[in-house]
Amino acid sequence: MPEDTPTLVVCHGLTGGSHESYVRSVVAWLIKPKEEGGMGGRAVVVNVSRVVARRVSHHSSQFRGCAGVPVTSPQFYSAGTTLDLSIALHYVRSILPQSSLHGIGFSLGASVLSRYLGESANQSLLSSGIVLGAPWDLPRMSLKLENHWFITPVYSRAMAGNLLRVLFSHYDRDPAIFDNPDSPAVEYMERLKRLRKQRKVTLKEVDQVMVSRFGGPQGIGLWPFSGADAYYDWASPNRFISSIKRWVAHLPTPITAKD
Repeated sequence: MPEDTPTLVVCHGLTGGSHESYVRSVVAWLIKPKEEGGMGGRAVVVNVSRVVARRVSHHSSQFRGCAGVPVTSPQFYSAGTTLDLSIALHYVRSILPQSSLHGIGFSLGASVLSRYLGESANQSLLSSGIVLGAPWDLPRMSLKLENHWFITPVYSRAMAGNLLRVLFSHYDRDPAIFDNPDSPAVEYMERLKRLRKQRKVTLKEVDQVMVSRFGGPQGIGLWPFSGADAYYDWASPNRFISSIKRWVAHLPTPITAKD
C-alpha cells in the first residue's frame, strides 16, 4: 500500500475489543478497497501489550486486560487515562511515519479519545477524531446510572459485571500480580471478591473499589482516588473540550448547512 495511506485508530467501549460488532462494522467499510466502495484503509491491530501488523486492517487500541490481552501489572484502565493510547500512537507513528492517524472512539473509548485530544492539544499525533456516545460529564452520568428504574438494572449492573469478569479473568490466571504486597490492588481484592459473589452490583460500586483505586498509574498525585466521586470529577472529558485544537482545511467551496 502507499506509505501515506491514512490509518484509523479505534478506541472501543468498556470491556470491549476488536471483536466487537460496532468496531468490525466500521473496520469492514474502512478496509474495503475503494473500487468496491470502501476507503482502502491500512492493517494494524494495536494492543497495549503487543502490535500485530497486517496488510489491510485497522488500529484498535484495546484497553488493559480487554479482549483477552494479558496484563503484566495490576494497573487497569479508566475513562481518564490516556497514557496507553499515547504510547500506542507514538509506536504507530514510528512504524508508519508518512501515514496520517485518525481516531474514532465509542463510549468509554470516546471519553479517552476526547481527553487525549484535549490534553495533547496542538501536539496531538491524531489529525482528526470522531467521538461517539462519550460520557462527557461522569458525575451526571453516574447519577442517572445509579438512580434510574430501567438504566440501573439493565446498564449499570451489566457494566459492573463485565468489569468484574475482566478483572477476575486475570486474577484467576495469575493472582500473584494482584496479591503482591507491593501491588496497589492488594488491599482491595477481598472487597472485590465479595462484590463478585453479589447478584446486584452497580458500576459505581465497582468504580469505588476498583477503577478509582488502581485504574491508573500510581505515584503521580492522582491514584488512588478517595473514591468513585473524586475519580468521576477528575476523569470527565468535558473539562478538556476547550483545549482541543481545530484545524480547518482550505476547501474549494464553502460548507453549507446541507453539507
